[in-house]
Amino acid sequence: MKKFHFSLERMRSYKEQMLETQKNALRTLRHEKQQLDDRIEAYRAEMSRANRELLRKTHEGISVVEVKSYRFQIENMRLQLEELGKEQKRMERMVERQMQVVLEAQQEVSGLDKLEEKQLEEYQRDVMRADEQLIAEFISTKLAMQKDYTHAS
Repeated sequence: MKKFHFSLERMRSYKEQMLETQKNALRTLRHEKQQLDDRIEAYRAEMSRANRELLRKTHEGISVVEVKSYRFQIENMRLQLEELGKEQKRMERMVERQMQVVLEAQQEVSGLDKLEEKQLEEYQRDVMRADEQLIAEFISTKLAMQKDYTHAS
């Protein structure tokens, strides 16, 4: 009997390559999102620092111009944080979509793996049946030969 060969091996190989490509895209998106998260945290820390500094200087006594300058700086940071928050939500949606793509690609590969397993099991059953048939024929032939030999004597 010929050796087992999975007929969809090339397709599975292609699907595995596509899965790796999609996983790499997901890793890239997650990295970009992490960088954005880090920027947001840095802005929040800077805004907190500016608020504390304004409060400290207010207690020490500063001019109205300096207060307006701090308030402008803090408001500008707040607006930037708002924009970064929108970008963060957009990135989260992109990561979620890409995770779905990866999941679908994994399911396709898994489906092909299961199909190969089923085909291999069927092939092994066919091999066992062929072997059993060969053994049965061998035994029948041997018994027939013994019977002919005992009748000839």
